Amino acid sequence: MTKSYLVNHTHWDREWYFTDIDAQVLADYLFTEALDELKKQPDLNFTLDGQSSIVDEYIVTHPERLEQIKELVKENRLFVGPWYTQTDAVNVDAESFLRNAIVGITDTKRKYGKPMMIGYLPDTFGFSANLPALMDHIGFKNFIFWRGMNYDTKVKSPYFKWVAPGGQSITAINLPPTGYSAAVITDKTKEDLKKYVSERLDRTIDFVHNIRNDNISLMPVGMDQVNIVKNSEATLSQINKLSDNENVISNYPEFCKALENVKLPTYSGELRDPVYARVHRTISSVRSDQKLKSSHLEQMLLRRIEPLMVIAKKNNISVSTSLLIQAWKLLFENQAHDSMGGSVTDNVAIDIDHRYKQAFELCESIENLIKNKLAESMQLTDHELLLVNANTSKFEGRTKFQVISATPSVSFDGIDKVTLIDKKQFKARENILVQTDEGPKFITEPAYYELNYEALVKLPALGYKVFKFNESSQNDELLENSREDISNNDIKISLDKGDVLVRTNDNHDYRICLVDSGNDGDTYDYSPLPEDKEIELKFDKSTYKTSKVISRAIFEGKANLPVGLQDRERRSSELKNITYKLIVDLDQTTSLVNIVVEINNDIDSHRMRLKVKHRLNTSDTLAQIQDAFLENKNQIIPSDWKNHYVEKPVNIFSFNKSVTVKNDNYSMSIITNDAREYEAEDDAIYLTLFASTGELGKPDLAWRPGRASGDTTNQGHIMMSTPLAQTRGDLEFKFGILLEKQFSRSKLARVESEYLTQSVYYQTQQLNRFINRLDNKIWPQEADRIIPKEQSNIELPNNVSTSAVYPSFVHEGKMVIRLVNLGESVEKVPDVLKSAQQVNALEEPVKNEKEIGPEHLVSFFLDL
Repeated sequence: MTKSYLVNHTHWDREWYFTDIDAQVLADYLFTEALDELKKQPDLNFTLDGQSSIVDEYIVTHPERLEQIKELVKENRLFVGPWYTQTDAVNVDAESFLRNAIVGITDTKRKYGKPMMIGYLPDTFGFSANLPALMDHIGFKNFIFWRGMNYDTKVKSPYFKWVAPGGQSITAINLPPTGYSAAVITDKTKEDLKKYVSERLDRTIDFVHNIRNDNISLMPVGMDQVNIVKNSEATLSQINKLSDNENVISNYPEFCKALENVKLPTYSGELRDPVYARVHRTISSVRSDQKLKSSHLEQMLLRRIEPLMVIAKKNNISVSTSLLIQAWKLLFENQAHDSMGGSVTDNVAIDIDHRYKQAFELCESIENLIKNKLAESMQLTDHELLLVNANTSKFEGRTKFQVISATPSVSFDGIDKVTLIDKKQFKARENILVQTDEGPKFITEPAYYELNYEALVKLPALGYKVFKFNESSQNDELLENSREDISNNDIKISLDKGDVLVRTNDNHDYRICLVDSGNDGDTYDYSPLPEDKEIELKFDKSTYKTSKVISRAIFEGKANLPVGLQDRERRSSELKNITYKLIVDLDQTTSLVNIVVEINNDIDSHRMRLKVKHRLNTSDTLAQIQDAFLENKNQIIPSDWKNHYVEKPVNIFSFNKSVTVKNDNYSMSIITNDAREYEAEDDAIYLTLFASTGELGKPDLAWRPGRASGDTTNQGHIMMSTPLAQTRGDLEFKFGILLEKQFSRSKLARVESEYLTQSVYYQTQQLNRFINRLDNKIWPQEADRIIPKEQSNIELPNNVSTSAVYPSFVHEGKMVIRLVNLGESVEKVPDVLKSAQQVNALEEPVKNEKEIGPEHLVSFFLDL
């Protein structure tokens, strides 16, 4: 006999076919009924899907229920948190994963009481291999999940120790094959409990038991937006009379505690096999325009806003950390698994875009305010340029900035190598109002210029430096036309047979092009169109420009492609011209090749990928995932895969920031924040740019046979078109390619950090107060104190990577620095941090360690 732990819960998608507002209306009814039922049944408990945001929204309309919720949480009868939203676990940055839990747990403690401290993700589409390390750093001991398990190839147990690449581990608990609805009880179920017990409950318990003969099983009683089970005790009594097992009303923490006495096997690796449930291995390229916004917002928060807030607070400039948390929350709402995946209606997609708009505006305003007040505290004139280094190590390299000048050319003090990239003139305006000591006057505002530069600079760590400039009669150095290639000491780049040819000084070369194919899939998955072939898109025009700072090549191409899916199916002559560019920058100081892909997408239902023909004769890859690395090898897909999998286990892999292919002679690493999915062949690697589609869910796809994902083929549902998922318009994707003779993870991490560094600059404005939106409304004030025009707040060595530096989310006057060791060797804790208290992600003290192991992260708690 197996002891079965029945856990009553509701799985709550914040948005999907319905909007977040729709869900709030559902919650108004359902959560109220659940709270009423908990009041009637003192032995009953209920889990609100492990996310605090849905409780926050309920309390807005039902503030009178707050005290009841707090009491139920205290009694372990209502379980809230730990996440703010049910996060995606593959397509988000490691810091987004951590912060989602940090905000959810902190909010829950402050508002409702003790959160459910379990990594509970019952419906997320697969899991990155390094999540045990991240969850361990949060303080979780247990992880509950459904999708991605394979008992034949991973571990023959639903309960196991999941080990991260760096050795950290947690207890993983796999829900039964039917997932979080394994033992759902509805009013219809109660009409024939005998059938329910024999055909559903006992059968599922037996399946779990037979995997490894444990006499313990977790049976979730719930479903999407399903209500609490009424009269639970009476129903359970009837079930136990019919069941071959012992069934008890329980909760997730109780089951985790019971599992502590069970000896468990271990497993290391990702959880993304589509054996019992679909994981949508190609969802990383669906609605890629929104995924780009997500990754760009992550980096804006991590590499601009948070370090700027630390610098501001160091200089007694008060900006509320609550504004920062508000921006993160907007991001988390978009990173819930359905929202991040893109498997939503267009109506929901509009809401997602609006939240991105709000979050970017919030970040831009925070940055504007901080830079304005820093400039005010330094008493900067409009002929001084503030350059900020948000990194914790010194910066020496290429940066971009803009100045507004009354003349078409300026000269800088302290910056030797400067190239004018772009210039725009604003004409003079008459009858412009000016407030003076003598009252309002009207003047003629003179013409001025917007000048965009790239330059080589040196900046102090986590600080800033001010550079003076003056109007100049000399012409700025421009990007000048060059011969039929560009080069530096390591690399030459040219156009050859329609490909971009990159040749090293020792005569190894690789080629770059774009490839296109039809997409017969939906907003869950790409799927090939039968008899359709992927074609290479060539370049037919090239332009080369050089300066002392950079060399730039612009490759242009166009192709006539079928307008839509039906045109591809019919082999129609209905074609439309699509244009694309590939812009390559070479620094004179680095061997990194910087690439920008620009596409004007004006056709539907197709997939475009960047193809790099590396000629390294291997398809084995090393993917960077969230704060770790994972070796991926193409697996042989059996011809009868449909008998073993619910979707084709295609050799398309996910990554985060870089993917490397190498042999005994060379390694090639592709660094990007603009793609999350790749496929590798022996001589080439493909990075998916986008896969556009016009359907939310389609049945019988080539790679996903049977029912449609989601509900579109359920009885009473309808098919739903998603024209916004066609990803039309101007698209831009950025990549860096590093070719080395000897591969080093630590060097890759350093280059990656430099590649992702953002240009942060500011000029006090007199000529255009709308370059920064808030400048027009921030009235100058006398600074409380004058700060120096060059400053470094903390300097760390670059042998380990700084994952984050930010003001504490919990403690005023404190800051957190999180480091991750992405190298191959153990590294010592930097001297400047040796006396700092080490903490976990929740800012709770942990034992101070003197070293940081490979693929380990450690957080430090410091005074601001």
